[in-house]
Amino acid sequence: MAAQPNYQITISKPICPLVRGWVYLALASLIIPGLTAILLVLLRTLVVDTASWTDLFRTALVIHVDLSVFVWFLAVGGAIWTSLLPKPTPSAIWALRLGVTGTVIIAIAPLLGATTPLMNNYIPVLDHPIFHFGLALFAIGILLLAPHTISIRPRWLANSGEDLFRLGSWFAMLATIVAAIAFVHAFFSIPDDPQRAAVTYFEILFWSDGHILQFTYTTLLVIAWLWLGSALNLKIMPTPPMTAVMVIIGFIPLIIVPWILFSFGVLSAEYRSWFTWLMRYGNSLAPILVSLFLVAGLLRSGWTGKLTDEQHPLHASLVSSFLLFAAGGVIGFMISGINTIIPAHYHGSIVGVTLAFMGLVYILLPRLGFTAPTGRMAVMQPYIYAVGQLMHVAGLAISGSHGAVRKAVGGSVGTEGLYGEISVGLTRIGGLLAVVGGILFLVVCWKAMRNKKV
Repeated sequence: MAAQPNYQITISKPICPLVRGWVYLALASLIIPGLTAILLVLLRTLVVDTASWTDLFRTALVIHVDLSVFVWFLAVGGAIWTSLLPKPTPSAIWALRLGVTGTVIIAIAPLLGATTPLMNNYIPVLDHPIFHFGLALFAIGILLLAPHTISIRPRWLANSGEDLFRLGSWFAMLATIVAAIAFVHAFFSIPDDPQRAAVTYFEILFWSDGHILQFTYTTLLVIAWLWLGSALNLKIMPTPPMTAVMVIIGFIPLIIVPWILFSFGVLSAEYRSWFTWLMRYGNSLAPILVSLFLVAGLLRSGWTGKLTDEQHPLHASLVSSFLLFAAGGVIGFMISGINTIIPAHYHGSIVGVTLAFMGLVYILLPRLGFTAPTGRMAVMQPYIYAVGQLMHVAGLAISGSHGAVRKAVGGSVGTEGLYGEISVGLTRIGGLLAVVGGILFLVVCWKAMRNKKV
Protein backbone atom coordinates (compact mmCIF):
# COMPACT_ATOMS: atom_id res chain seq x y z
CA MET A 1 0.00 0.00 0.00
CA ALA A 2 1.45 3.35 -0.97
CA ALA A 3 1.98 5.91 1.73
CA GLN A 4 -0.73 8.53 1.81
CA PRO A 5 0.15 12.22 2.17
CA ASN A 6 -0.07 13.26 5.78
CA TYR A 7 -2.56 15.88 6.90
CA GLN A 8 -2.94 17.61 10.23
CA ILE A 9 -6.05 17.72 12.39
CA THR A 10 -6.29 21.30 13.58
CA ILE A 11 -8.64 23.47 15.62
CA SER A 12 -9.52 27.15 15.45
CA LYS A 13 -6.86 29.66 16.43
CA PRO A 14 -6.96 31.33 18.83
CA ILE A 15 -8.55 28.42 20.66
CA CYS A 16 -11.76 29.22 22.50
CA PRO A 17 -10.95 29.62 26.23
CA LEU A 18 -14.00 27.53 27.14
CA VAL A 19 -12.17 24.45 25.82
CA ARG A 20 -9.93 24.66 28.86
CA GLY A 21 -12.99 24.54 31.13
CA TRP A 22 -14.27 21.37 29.46
CA VAL A 23 -10.84 19.75 29.79
CA TYR A 24 -10.80 20.66 33.49
CA LEU A 25 -14.27 19.14 33.87
CA ALA A 26 -13.24 15.98 32.02
CA LEU A 27 -10.23 15.51 34.29
CA ALA A 28 -12.24 16.26 37.44
CA SER A 29 -14.86 13.69 36.41
CA LEU A 30 -12.22 10.94 36.72
CA ILE A 31 -11.18 11.68 40.30
CA ILE A 32 -14.14 10.12 42.14
CA PRO A 33 -14.39 7.13 39.72
CA GLY A 34 -10.73 6.44 40.50
CA LEU A 35 -11.53 6.23 44.20
CA THR A 36 -14.71 4.21 43.75
CA ALA A 37 -12.88 1.79 41.44
CA ILE A 38 -10.75 0.61 44.37
CA LEU A 39 -13.88 -0.09 46.40
CA LEU A 40 -15.57 -1.85 43.50
CA VAL A 41 -12.61 -4.14 42.81
CA LEU A 42 -12.34 -5.16 46.47
CA LEU A 43 -16.07 -5.68 46.99
CA ARG A 44 -16.27 -7.73 43.81
CA THR A 45 -13.47 -10.10 44.81
CA LEU A 46 -13.60 -10.28 48.60
CA VAL A 47 -16.04 -12.51 50.43
CA VAL A 48 -18.07 -10.05 52.52
CA ASP A 49 -21.44 -9.77 54.21
CA THR A 50 -23.52 -9.00 51.12
CA ALA A 51 -26.48 -7.72 53.11
CA SER A 52 -24.48 -4.84 54.58
CA TRP A 53 -22.29 -4.04 51.56
CA THR A 54 -24.59 -4.42 48.55
CA ASP A 55 -26.10 -0.92 48.66
CA LEU A 56 -22.66 0.65 49.11
CA PHE A 57 -21.30 -1.37 46.18
CA ARG A 58 -24.18 -0.42 43.91
CA THR A 59 -24.15 3.24 44.92
CA ALA A 60 -20.42 3.39 44.20
CA LEU A 61 -21.00 1.60 40.89
CA VAL A 62 -23.66 4.11 39.79
CA ILE A 63 -21.40 7.09 40.52
CA HIS A 64 -18.43 5.32 38.94
CA VAL A 65 -20.23 4.51 35.67
CA ASP A 66 -22.00 7.85 35.25
CA LEU A 67 -18.89 9.95 35.90
CA SER A 68 -16.31 7.77 34.14
CA VAL A 69 -18.43 7.17 31.02
CA PHE A 70 -21.37 9.56 30.59
CA VAL A 71 -19.69 12.69 32.00
CA TRP A 72 -16.06 11.95 31.00
CA PHE A 73 -16.92 11.03 27.40
CA LEU A 74 -19.29 13.94 26.82
CA ALA A 75 -17.00 16.41 28.60
CA VAL A 76 -14.30 15.47 26.07
CA GLY A 77 -16.98 15.95 23.44
CA GLY A 78 -17.71 19.36 24.97
CA ALA A 79 -14.05 20.31 24.51
CA ILE A 80 -14.16 19.18 20.87
CA TRP A 81 -17.43 20.94 20.07
CA THR A 82 -16.41 24.14 21.88
CA SER A 83 -13.13 24.21 19.94
CA LEU A 84 -15.21 24.94 16.83
CA LEU A 85 -16.20 28.29 18.32
CA PRO A 86 -14.06 31.30 17.32
CA LYS A 87 -14.97 32.93 20.64
CA PRO A 88 -17.25 32.25 23.64
CA THR A 89 -20.97 32.69 23.12
CA PRO A 90 -23.65 33.01 25.84
CA SER A 91 -25.04 29.54 25.10
CA ALA A 92 -21.55 28.00 25.20
CA ILE A 93 -20.79 29.72 28.50
CA TRP A 94 -24.02 28.41 30.01
CA ALA A 95 -23.32 24.97 28.57
CA LEU A 96 -20.11 24.77 30.59
CA ARG A 97 -21.76 26.19 33.71
CA LEU A 98 -24.57 23.64 33.59
CA GLY A 99 -22.12 20.85 32.79
CA VAL A 100 -20.00 21.66 35.83
CA THR A 101 -23.01 22.13 38.12
CA GLY A 102 -24.61 18.89 36.98
CA THR A 103 -21.38 16.96 37.48
CA VAL A 104 -20.93 18.30 41.02
CA ILE A 105 -24.50 17.35 41.92
CA ILE A 106 -24.04 13.83 40.51
CA ALA A 107 -20.83 13.39 42.51
CA ILE A 108 -22.21 14.56 45.86
CA ALA A 109 -25.75 13.19 45.47
CA PRO A 110 -25.14 10.28 47.93
CA LEU A 111 -24.24 12.86 50.58
CA LEU A 112 -27.55 14.63 49.93
CA GLY A 113 -29.72 11.56 50.52
CA ALA A 114 -29.57 9.83 47.14
CA THR A 115 -28.82 6.31 48.35
CA THR A 116 -31.21 4.10 46.35
CA PRO A 117 -29.15 2.66 43.47
CA LEU A 118 -30.93 1.29 40.40
CA MET A 119 -28.72 -0.84 38.18
CA ASN A 120 -30.34 -0.21 34.81
CA ASN A 121 -28.14 -0.31 31.73
CA TYR A 122 -26.17 2.58 30.18
CA ILE A 123 -27.02 5.32 32.67
CA PRO A 124 -27.66 3.74 36.08
CA VAL A 125 -29.24 6.10 38.58
CA LEU A 126 -29.70 6.85 42.22
CA ASP A 127 -33.48 7.07 42.56
CA HIS A 128 -33.67 10.54 44.05
CA PRO A 129 -34.74 13.93 42.58
CA ILE A 130 -31.38 15.55 43.32
CA PHE A 131 -29.52 12.93 41.28
CA HIS A 132 -32.01 13.17 38.41
CA PHE A 133 -31.58 16.96 38.53
CA GLY A 134 -27.80 16.63 38.22
CA LEU A 135 -28.09 14.32 35.20
CA ALA A 136 -30.58 16.69 33.58
CA LEU A 137 -28.39 19.76 34.08
CA PHE A 138 -25.36 18.06 32.56
CA ALA A 139 -27.37 16.79 29.58
CA ILE A 140 -28.90 20.22 28.96
CA GLY A 141 -25.43 21.74 29.13
CA ILE A 142 -24.21 19.40 26.38
CA LEU A 143 -27.27 20.10 24.22
CA LEU A 144 -26.69 23.86 24.51
CA LEU A 145 -23.64 23.27 22.31
CA ALA A 146 -25.83 21.74 19.59
CA PRO A 147 -27.11 24.88 17.76
CA HIS A 148 -23.66 26.22 16.92
CA THR A 149 -22.18 22.80 16.12
CA ILE A 150 -25.03 21.81 13.81
CA SER A 151 -25.06 25.25 12.14
CA ILE A 152 -21.57 24.58 10.81
CA ARG A 153 -21.81 23.34 7.26
CA PRO A 154 -19.33 20.48 7.01
CA ARG A 155 -17.63 19.59 3.75
CA TRP A 156 -19.03 16.13 3.01
CA LEU A 157 -15.90 14.99 1.18
CA ALA A 158 -13.30 16.68 3.32
CA ASN A 159 -10.26 18.15 1.61
CA SER A 160 -8.20 18.68 4.76
CA GLY A 161 -7.76 17.54 8.32
CA GLU A 162 -9.69 20.57 9.55
CA ASP A 163 -12.62 19.73 7.25
CA LEU A 164 -12.60 16.18 8.59
CA PHE A 165 -12.50 17.38 12.19
CA ARG A 166 -15.57 19.54 11.57
CA LEU A 167 -17.40 16.71 9.83
CA GLY A 168 -16.72 14.23 12.64
CA SER A 169 -17.73 16.79 15.27
CA TRP A 170 -20.94 17.50 13.35
CA PHE A 171 -21.93 13.83 13.17
CA ALA A 172 -21.05 13.25 16.84
CA MET A 173 -23.39 16.07 17.84
CA LEU A 174 -26.09 14.89 15.44
CA ALA A 175 -25.98 11.44 17.10
CA THR A 176 -26.31 13.16 20.48
CA ILE A 177 -29.38 15.05 19.28
CA VAL A 178 -30.92 11.81 17.98
CA ALA A 179 -30.28 10.26 21.41
CA ALA A 180 -32.02 13.21 23.10
CA ILE A 181 -35.03 12.83 20.79
CA ALA A 182 -35.21 9.12 21.58
CA PHE A 183 -35.08 9.93 25.31
CA VAL A 184 -37.97 12.39 25.01
CA HIS A 185 -39.93 9.84 22.97
CA ALA A 186 -39.39 7.15 25.62
CA PHE A 187 -40.27 9.55 28.46
CA PHE A 188 -43.67 10.35 26.97
CA SER A 189 -44.33 6.82 25.66
CA ILE A 190 -43.84 4.75 28.82
CA PRO A 191 -47.35 3.92 30.05
CA ASP A 192 -48.23 4.52 33.69
CA ASP A 193 -48.00 1.37 35.75
CA PRO A 194 -47.91 1.63 39.55
CA GLN A 195 -46.74 -1.99 39.72
CA ARG A 196 -43.67 -1.42 37.54
CA ALA A 197 -40.38 -1.55 39.39
CA ALA A 198 -38.34 1.65 39.32
CA VAL A 199 -35.34 -0.09 37.80
CA THR A 200 -37.54 -1.34 34.94
CA TYR A 201 -38.78 2.19 34.30
CA PHE A 202 -35.27 3.58 33.95
CA GLU A 203 -34.18 0.57 31.90
CA ILE A 204 -36.89 1.45 29.37
CA LEU A 205 -36.20 5.19 29.63
CA PHE A 206 -32.50 4.87 28.80
CA TRP A 207 -32.67 1.91 26.43
CA SER A 208 -32.95 3.69 23.07
CA ASP A 209 -30.92 6.80 23.89
CA GLY A 210 -28.28 4.75 25.69
CA HIS A 211 -27.71 2.67 22.57
CA ILE A 212 -27.64 5.74 20.32
CA LEU A 213 -25.11 7.53 22.56
CA GLN A 214 -22.64 4.77 21.72
CA PHE A 215 -22.55 6.25 18.20
CA THR A 216 -21.60 9.60 19.72
CA TYR A 217 -18.80 7.97 21.67
CA THR A 218 -17.40 6.00 18.73
CA THR A 219 -17.52 9.04 16.43
CA LEU A 220 -15.57 11.01 19.03
CA LEU A 221 -13.24 8.00 19.27
CA VAL A 222 -12.58 8.17 15.51
CA ILE A 223 -11.78 11.89 15.84
CA ALA A 224 -9.34 11.13 18.66
CA TRP A 225 -7.67 8.30 16.72
CA LEU A 226 -7.24 10.43 13.62
CA TRP A 227 -5.89 13.34 15.62
CA LEU A 228 -3.39 11.05 17.33
CA GLY A 229 -2.45 9.53 13.98
CA SER A 230 -1.86 12.92 12.39
CA ALA A 231 0.16 14.08 15.43
CA LEU A 232 2.36 11.00 14.99
CA ASN A 233 2.79 11.65 11.24
CA LEU A 234 1.93 8.04 10.44
CA LYS A 235 3.17 6.91 7.05
CA ILE A 236 -0.18 5.43 6.12
CA MET A 237 -3.22 7.58 6.73
CA PRO A 238 -6.60 7.48 5.01
CA THR A 239 -7.02 10.56 2.85
CA PRO A 240 -9.53 13.16 4.13
CA PRO A 241 -12.20 12.28 1.50
CA MET A 242 -11.79 8.57 2.18
CA THR A 243 -12.03 9.10 5.94
CA ALA A 244 -15.07 11.34 5.47
CA VAL A 245 -16.82 8.44 3.72
CA MET A 246 -15.95 6.17 6.68
CA VAL A 247 -17.40 8.66 9.17
CA ILE A 248 -20.59 8.99 7.11
CA ILE A 249 -20.90 5.20 6.84
CA GLY A 250 -20.57 5.01 10.63
CA PHE A 251 -23.59 7.30 11.06
CA ILE A 252 -25.84 5.74 8.38
CA PRO A 253 -27.31 3.00 10.67
CA LEU A 254 -28.97 5.73 12.76
CA ILE A 255 -31.29 6.64 9.89
CA ILE A 256 -33.54 3.74 10.93
CA VAL A 257 -34.09 5.21 14.42
CA PRO A 258 -37.29 7.14 13.47
CA TRP A 259 -38.71 3.94 11.98
CA ILE A 260 -37.97 2.00 15.19
CA LEU A 261 -39.46 4.72 17.41
CA PHE A 262 -42.73 4.93 15.51
CA SER A 263 -43.10 1.27 14.52
CA PHE A 264 -42.77 -0.42 17.90
CA GLY A 265 -43.94 0.33 21.43
CA VAL A 266 -41.26 1.04 24.02
CA LEU A 267 -42.29 -2.10 25.93
CA SER A 268 -42.10 -4.43 22.94
CA ALA A 269 -39.43 -7.04 22.37
CA GLU A 270 -38.93 -5.69 18.84
CA TYR A 271 -38.08 -2.25 20.21
CA ARG A 272 -35.39 -3.69 22.47
CA SER A 273 -33.98 -6.06 19.87
CA TRP A 274 -33.75 -3.46 17.11
CA PHE A 275 -31.72 -1.07 19.27
CA THR A 276 -29.54 -3.96 20.40
CA TRP A 277 -28.98 -4.93 16.77
CA LEU A 278 -28.30 -1.30 15.84
CA MET A 279 -25.49 -0.96 18.34
CA ARG A 280 -24.05 -4.46 17.95
CA TYR A 281 -23.76 -4.43 14.16
CA GLY A 282 -23.80 -0.76 13.20
CA ASN A 283 -21.79 1.02 15.85
CA SER A 284 -18.37 -0.42 14.98
CA LEU A 285 -18.34 0.33 11.25
CA ALA A 286 -16.39 3.60 11.34
CA PRO A 287 -13.91 2.53 14.08
CA ILE A 288 -13.11 -0.72 12.27
CA LEU A 289 -12.55 1.00 8.92
CA VAL A 290 -10.40 3.80 10.34
CA SER A 291 -8.43 1.50 12.64
CA LEU A 292 -7.35 -0.70 9.70
CA PHE A 293 -5.49 2.24 8.17
CA LEU A 294 -4.05 3.51 11.43
CA VAL A 295 -2.87 0.08 12.55
CA ALA A 296 -1.18 -0.31 9.17
CA GLY A 297 0.49 3.03 9.77
CA LEU A 298 1.69 1.97 13.19
CA LEU A 299 3.05 -1.32 11.86
CA ARG A 300 4.82 0.41 9.00
CA SER A 301 6.30 3.05 11.31
CA GLY A 302 7.42 0.36 13.75
CA TRP A 303 8.89 0.86 17.20
CA THR A 304 11.62 3.25 16.13
CA GLY A 305 13.44 6.01 17.94
CA LYS A 306 12.16 8.59 15.47
CA LEU A 307 9.41 9.79 17.77
CA THR A 308 9.90 13.06 19.59
CA ASP A 309 9.51 13.37 23.36
CA GLU A 310 6.04 14.83 22.82
CA GLN A 311 5.00 12.00 20.46
CA HIS A 312 5.96 9.04 22.69
CA PRO A 313 2.95 9.43 25.07
CA LEU A 314 0.63 9.86 22.06
CA HIS A 315 2.00 6.70 20.46
CA ALA A 316 1.48 4.78 23.71
CA SER A 317 -2.11 6.05 23.99
CA LEU A 318 -2.98 5.09 20.42
CA VAL A 319 -1.47 1.60 20.63
CA SER A 320 -3.12 0.93 24.01
CA SER A 321 -6.48 2.22 22.77
CA PHE A 322 -6.46 -0.12 19.78
CA LEU A 323 -5.53 -3.06 22.00
CA LEU A 324 -8.33 -2.53 24.53
CA PHE A 325 -10.99 -1.67 21.96
CA ALA A 326 -10.16 -4.83 20.00
CA ALA A 327 -10.21 -6.94 23.16
CA GLY A 328 -13.65 -5.61 24.07
CA GLY A 329 -14.92 -6.38 20.58
CA VAL A 330 -13.63 -9.95 20.62
CA ILE A 331 -15.07 -10.63 24.07
CA GLY A 332 -18.42 -9.30 22.88
CA PHE A 333 -18.79 -12.41 20.71
CA MET A 334 -18.45 -14.56 23.86
CA ILE A 335 -21.53 -13.10 25.57
CA SER A 336 -24.11 -15.72 26.45
CA GLY A 337 -26.44 -15.08 29.37
CA ILE A 338 -26.26 -12.54 32.18
CA ASN A 339 -22.77 -12.90 33.64
CA THR A 340 -19.49 -11.03 34.05
CA ILE A 341 -18.54 -11.53 30.40
CA ILE A 342 -20.82 -8.53 29.75
CA PRO A 343 -18.80 -6.10 31.92
CA ALA A 344 -15.61 -7.68 30.51
CA HIS A 345 -16.81 -6.70 27.03
CA TYR A 346 -17.78 -3.13 27.83
CA HIS A 347 -14.76 -2.53 30.07
CA GLY A 348 -12.56 -3.37 27.10
CA SER A 349 -14.47 -1.18 24.66
CA ILE A 350 -14.99 1.71 27.07
CA VAL A 351 -11.37 1.72 28.20
CA GLY A 352 -10.31 1.68 24.54
CA VAL A 353 -12.24 4.94 24.12
CA THR A 354 -10.86 6.31 27.40
CA LEU A 355 -7.25 5.68 26.35
CA ALA A 356 -7.82 7.50 23.06
CA PHE A 357 -9.35 10.42 24.97
CA MET A 358 -6.38 10.45 27.34
CA GLY A 359 -4.12 10.81 24.33
CA LEU A 360 -6.39 13.56 22.98
CA VAL A 361 -6.06 15.45 26.29
CA TYR A 362 -2.27 15.11 25.96
CA ILE A 363 -2.57 16.74 22.52
CA LEU A 364 -4.82 19.54 23.80
CA LEU A 365 -2.74 20.57 26.82
CA PRO A 366 0.03 22.38 24.90
CA ARG A 367 -2.60 24.02 22.71
CA LEU A 368 -4.25 25.37 25.85
CA GLY A 369 -1.07 27.08 27.00
CA PHE A 370 0.41 24.29 29.11
CA THR A 371 3.53 22.22 28.51
CA ALA A 372 3.25 18.99 26.56
CA PRO A 373 3.25 15.80 28.65
CA THR A 374 6.68 14.18 28.30
CA GLY A 375 8.93 11.87 30.27
CA ARG A 376 8.87 8.28 31.39
CA MET A 377 5.69 8.60 33.47
CA ALA A 378 3.72 10.05 30.55
CA VAL A 379 4.92 7.23 28.26
CA MET A 380 4.29 4.41 30.73
CA GLN A 381 0.90 5.67 31.94
CA PRO A 382 -1.17 4.36 28.98
CA TYR A 383 0.59 0.99 29.09
CA ILE A 384 0.09 0.60 32.85
CA TYR A 385 -3.58 1.50 32.52
CA ALA A 386 -4.02 -0.82 29.53
CA VAL A 387 -2.26 -3.82 31.09
CA GLY A 388 -4.27 -3.41 34.29
CA GLN A 389 -7.54 -3.23 32.39
CA LEU A 390 -6.61 -6.22 30.21
CA MET A 391 -6.00 -8.27 33.37
CA HIS A 392 -9.25 -6.99 34.87
CA VAL A 393 -11.17 -7.82 31.69
CA ALA A 394 -9.58 -11.28 31.47
CA GLY A 395 -10.55 -12.02 35.08
CA LEU A 396 -14.15 -10.98 34.47
CA ALA A 397 -14.31 -13.02 31.25
CA ILE A 398 -12.95 -16.16 32.94
CA SER A 399 -15.33 -15.87 35.88
CA GLY A 400 -18.27 -15.14 33.58
CA SER A 401 -17.54 -18.26 31.56
CA HIS A 402 -17.95 -20.19 34.83
CA GLY A 403 -21.26 -18.57 35.78
CA ALA A 404 -20.30 -15.52 37.86
CA VAL A 405 -23.19 -13.03 38.00
CA ARG A 406 -22.66 -9.40 36.95
CA LYS A 407 -23.35 -6.39 39.21
CA ALA A 408 -23.01 -8.51 42.33
CA VAL A 409 -20.95 -8.14 45.50
CA GLY A 410 -19.26 -10.52 47.87
CA GLY A 411 -16.78 -12.67 45.97
CA SER A 412 -18.97 -12.51 42.87
CA VAL A 413 -16.01 -13.04 40.57
CA GLY A 414 -15.63 -16.58 41.83
CA THR A 415 -13.43 -18.07 44.55
CA GLU A 416 -13.66 -21.82 44.04
CA GLY A 417 -11.20 -23.96 42.11
CA LEU A 418 -8.26 -23.00 39.94
CA TYR A 419 -10.28 -20.85 37.55
CA GLY A 420 -11.83 -19.02 40.50
CA GLU A 421 -8.42 -18.22 41.95
CA ILE A 422 -7.11 -17.06 38.58
CA SER A 423 -10.15 -14.86 37.93
CA VAL A 424 -9.98 -13.30 41.39
CA GLY A 425 -6.26 -12.62 41.05
CA LEU A 426 -6.56 -11.10 37.60
CA THR A 427 -9.58 -9.00 38.50
CA ARG A 428 -8.17 -7.71 41.77
CA ILE A 429 -4.57 -7.05 40.67
CA GLY A 430 -5.58 -5.82 37.23
CA GLY A 431 -8.26 -3.52 38.61
CA LEU A 432 -5.91 -1.97 41.14
CA LEU A 433 -3.17 -1.60 38.50
CA ALA A 434 -5.67 0.17 36.24
CA VAL A 435 -6.48 2.54 39.11
CA VAL A 436 -2.77 3.32 39.35
CA GLY A 437 -2.72 4.03 35.61
CA GLY A 438 -5.69 6.36 35.97
CA ILE A 439 -4.07 8.22 38.85
CA LEU A 440 -0.86 8.57 36.83
CA PHE A 441 -2.87 10.15 34.02
CA LEU A 442 -4.14 12.83 36.40
CA VAL A 443 -0.63 13.34 37.79
CA VAL A 444 0.85 13.72 34.29
CA CYS A 445 -1.84 16.27 33.38
CA TRP A 446 -1.34 18.15 36.65
CA LYS A 447 2.42 18.38 36.04
CA ALA A 448 1.81 19.69 32.52
CA MET A 449 -0.74 22.25 33.72
CA ARG A 450 1.49 23.36 36.58
CA ASN A 451 4.11 24.49 34.06
CA LYS A 452 2.62 26.93 31.59
CA LYS A 453 4.34 27.57 28.29
CA VAL A 454 6.45 30.68 28.20
